[in-house]
Amino acid sequence: MTDTNHRPVRTTIVFGLFCGLAFIPLSTGLSILIYFPRAFAITLWLFVAVYSILLARIARKKMTDVFFPLIVLFLLSISGQFYLSFIVMSAGVLSWVRSGICFKGRRFLIAEMITFFPGAAALVCFMPHSAVTWALSIWLFFLVQSLYFNLTDLGQDRSEKSGVDDFEQAKRAAERILSERPRILF
Repeated sequence: MTDTNHRPVRTTIVFGLFCGLAFIPLSTGLSILIYFPRAFAITLWLFVAVYSILLARIARKKMTDVFFPLIVLFLLSISGQFYLSFIVMSAGVLSWVRSGICFKGRRFLIAEMITFFPGAAALVCFMPHSAVTWALSIWLFFLVQSLYFNLTDLGQDRSEKSGVDDFEQAKRAAERILSERPRILF
């Protein structure tokens, strides 16, 4: 739980790897039930939805704050907007959630612009032709998205920001506690 709050870069990379690995079985399983383009879109929607919830946890926002963008994207996923347009819309909704709801400010918007275009290009320009290349493209997308946290300094621990590691901080706190206690002489 604390790992999600303190290491968003690692969380994003691991989640992207999970999405890449889960893409083939999930989209194939859904395509048995519904027409493949819709199964593809719903699979991407699930990834964006779970990642949006993770972003809300990282930003310590209410989960209900991200519901409206996710509902809009879900309606688009079942409406027939497929492949290129749906991918761009998914990246747009993810940007809306991350820089419009979870993290607000000018530096976040600039970081969003820097990571949005290469991330969308990883999915659109690479134009995957098989499930395996789609899975790799999805992981590549999340790898690019992890740069967002490095550009905004959200990806650093408190100990990395202060330049002192956690053990050193604990040692100093213990020394301060011991030095404040009155000494008892026997």
